[in-house]
Amino acid sequence: MINTGVKKNRFLSVSMVLKAGKEARLTTKKQVKTLIIKSKKVVIKDFLKRVKNPIPY
Repeated sequence: MINTGVKKNRFLSVSMVLKAGKEARLTTKKQVKTLIIKSKKVVIKDFLKRVKNPIPY
């Protein structure tokens, strides 16, 4: 009886951990996407500024 209880608990914890891992992975993916988009916007803005006001080398 004790062993089955332990097995059940272990299974539950594993499934919960996997679920949490999936959720965390999704959030990180979203964060990465937003970061990439932000960085692209910044790069484009900088490029436009340079085109408008060319820096003398």
